[in-house]
Amino acid sequence: ALSSDAGSEDPGATPSADLEDLLGELEGLSLAKWESGNRGFSIHRLVQEIARARLPDQTRGPALLAAVELINAALPSDPPPSDVRAWPVWDPLRPHIEHLIHAADDAGIANPTARILNDLGQYLEAKGLLREAEPLMRRALAIDETSFGSEHPEVAIRLNNLASLLQ
Repeated sequence: ALSSDAGSEDPGATPSADLEDLLGELEGLSLAKWESGNRGFSIHRLVQEIARARLPDQTRGPALLAAVELINAALPSDPPPSDVRAWPVWDPLRPHIEHLIHAADDAGIANPTARILNDLGQYLEAKGLLREAEPLMRRALAIDETSFGSEHPEVAIRLNNLASLLQ
C-alpha cells in the first residue's frame, strides 16, 4: 500500500525513490532508522504493530507466507548457517527470523518454516547456544514428520541434525 500511494503522487519516481522518501519521513519522526551504509533500515515496533493490525484478515496469511518465502530465499545455504562466513547474514536477521518463524508456525505454514527452523538451530548450535537451538530443531523435525512421514529423507536430515546437537 505504501509504494502504490507514493507512486500515484509522482508517476516518474522509481519505487526505490518512493521507499526512500517514505523511510525518510518515518526517520524524521523517529519511527524508522537507516542502518550503517544505508544497506537496511529498522522500523519502530509501534509502526510494525500498527501495520500488522491494519492488515485485512484475508491478506494476513498470504503476506505471512510471502515473508517466510522471502526470508527463506535470503538465507544462504552455501556457506551453511554453521559456517562463520554465513554469520554476517544471520546475525542481523536473527530477531526477525525468530519472530517470523513463530508467527508462521502458529499459522500452520509448514514449508519453508521447517527449513528455517532447522537452519536457525544449526546457526545457534555453532554459536554455542545449544539450549536455544534444541527446541527449534525439535520443531523442525515435528513439522517434517507431519508433512512427509517418518521415513522421508528430510526427516532423516532433521534427526541427524538433532542428534548432532544432543551429542
